Amino acid sequence: VFATPVFPYAYGFGGGRLGLVRRVAARETSTPATTTQLDDSGVGLVLAAIVGGDVFLHPRLSLGAEVGLGYMSTPKLEDGTPSTMLQAKSSQVFTDAQVVLRFWFK
Repeated sequence: VFATPVFPYAYGFGGGRLGLVRRVAARETSTPATTTQLDDSGVGLVLAAIVGGDVFLHPRLSLGAEVGLGYMSTPKLEDGTPSTMLQAKSSQVFTDAQVVLRFWFK
């Protein structure tokens, strides 16, 4: 992560993010004699690169923005009943943008 002063009341930054995402699938079936619950879960990975900056409107108040480009991979879920549960493995590229108003404590 780096921070670059732009002028006395603003700065820019860039870096990466690493995270985990949990995927869950669940279903319940009932008949007069039995109730069956089927569920499964798995953990996937998120990687992203971000750049952004903040402009200080006051020494303790800033308005910031950031944009990012990332990749997310989620696991294949199975519970022994292929016709009823979510079974797709997912990989996707995504973009993200945020505008943030921050209050800074000394």
